[in-house]
Amino acid sequence: APKKIFLQHGVQRCTLHVYPGADPAGLTVAAAAKLGLGESPFWLTPLGSDEVVPLCGALPDGIELAVETRAGTAGGGLRNTRSQRSGSLPTPAPPSQQPSSATRLDLQLASIDHVPLRDSQVHRSWLNDTDAMASMHELVTDVNRLQSLSAEMANESTLLAWIRTGLAGMRTVFTFFGVSAVLSGWEFSVTLGCVMMMTVVLGASVCGTQRYFRVKNLIFNDRESPRIGRLSVQYFNLLVFLTAVVVALGVYTQQWQKA
Repeated sequence: APKKIFLQHGVQRCTLHVYPGADPAGLTVAAAAKLGLGESPFWLTPLGSDEVVPLCGALPDGIELAVETRAGTAGGGLRNTRSQRSGSLPTPAPPSQQPSSATRLDLQLASIDHVPLRDSQVHRSWLNDTDAMASMHELVTDVNRLQSLSAEMANESTLLAWIRTGLAGMRTVFTFFGVSAVLSGWEFSVTLGCVMMMTVVLGASVCGTQRYFRVKNLIFNDRESPRIGRLSVQYFNLLVFLTAVVVALGVYTQQWQKA
């Protein structure tokens, strides 16, 4: 069931039915239309108190609030505090005193969100300041450049790791030149291990280079691409595993020895 909020404005009374998730702006417009406030700013206070209460769905059920307005405000001030207590009817403002659309927007924001009017004007003037917007754009551009630089440095570090892996594999290849088989039938295993280790070196060179340039392209040119497009390392890992199996076979059977 909806909550009921009772509003009193002079001799006028109305009841707001507040459903869960109700928009405070919609409640404000409904209350102003029902009480004949038009576009005049108003605030709510508990009966017999001067504390300001925001009109929102969080108010307790059955609360009674007084609608207060200020005399001389933009929008005509259809009703002031003294006229509320005396029970006189609201007097419409002359057309010449009607506020501009920008002023009405500020007053509505101030009455809904309880933000001071001067803060709203400063915020709007800042948005209209070309120099401020240009400075913000330059700041965002600098931050993006720093992020790109950081990503590029990490990408280069990854490429260096691939190069170190290839160099380590190359040293292992030269180690195979000093290994021979005990039995003549095992010579193929030494050759196979040497060939596969050299393939690991080539795989590290190709895979690392391709991944580096693909990531670099994503950083600087193709950020909107839904796919990364890098070579998968699963094939390289499989090659390393098979090479390790061949070497392990020669070591476990003790068929390899120094030449």
